[in-house]
Amino acid sequence: AILLPQTTVDAALQVTERVRLKIAEGLDTGTVPVTASIGLASWPDDGISHTDIIAAADATLYQAKRSGGNQSLCASGSQPPMHPEQPAAEEESIDSNVLGIARALSETADARCYFTHNHARNVTDYSLALAKAINMDAAGTGRLEISALLHDVGKMSISDAILNKRGNLTAEEWETIKTHPKLGADIARRIPQLSGCVDGILHHHEWWDGTGYPDGLKGEEITLDARILAIADAFAAMISERSYTETLTRERALEEIKRCAGKQFDPHLVEKFVNIHEVPAAGARKKARR
Repeated sequence: AILLPQTTVDAALQVTERVRLKIAEGLDTGTVPVTASIGLASWPDDGISHTDIIAAADATLYQAKRSGGNQSLCASGSQPPMHPEQPAAEEESIDSNVLGIARALSETADARCYFTHNHARNVTDYSLALAKAINMDAAGTGRLEISALLHDVGKMSISDAILNKRGNLTAEEWETIKTHPKLGADIARRIPQLSGCVDGILHHHEWWDGTGYPDGLKGEEITLDARILAIADAFAAMISERSYTETLTRERALEEIKRCAGKQFDPHLVEKFVNIHEVPAAGARKKARR
């Protein structure tokens, strides 16, 4: 990341182009070409807070990569002149831009903790598989995907010492961890296109029996997105390496999901989730082949 105080967008684009070209020249291996894609965001045009600016720059970086790479793009304002070898970038929909922001934020949140690399991506995959099993419509599936990517984004506001602590957390540290759904929801509220994702992010730690947090919601008071995320998040966490608990096999994790149906999780969704991921016994597979 490079900060350019008191610099106009046009001047910043000139800097990014010089950097991009120098990288290509300075790292010429003679066999594998090395290129750079750069995303630029300007304050206050592309956001007010540092979080908004970083998200806009990251989203623009993804756009530069998807548009062919080896170029600099700005979230707003002027663009650098096209080079002959570069194809013109296709107009992207707002949904693609929002998804880029969500991916950038989720990767930033995952990178904060030694034990959560790819966690958001895994939760997203499990969530979308469950959404497909219950025939969720396209609009709901798109909203759920972004909610899953951002479900832990509030952890960016929690200290590394707590996130990466080995062993049990103190009561005070646990209360700090429990603030992350509200912190994440606050971040989503500040981006108008993410307003539909707020409930899923805020309530993915609510329990079916009403003993979860932050609001103690119960049963179908919890939005469908949040109920899906609760199962996907728990399953992804159980089968991943964690500092505070043992890693479970997929089979043991599924047993734990089933054990908590009706208490922590929506029992109907648990049934669907288990059907997706449970491997049939060897005898059942042989019988099916006959």
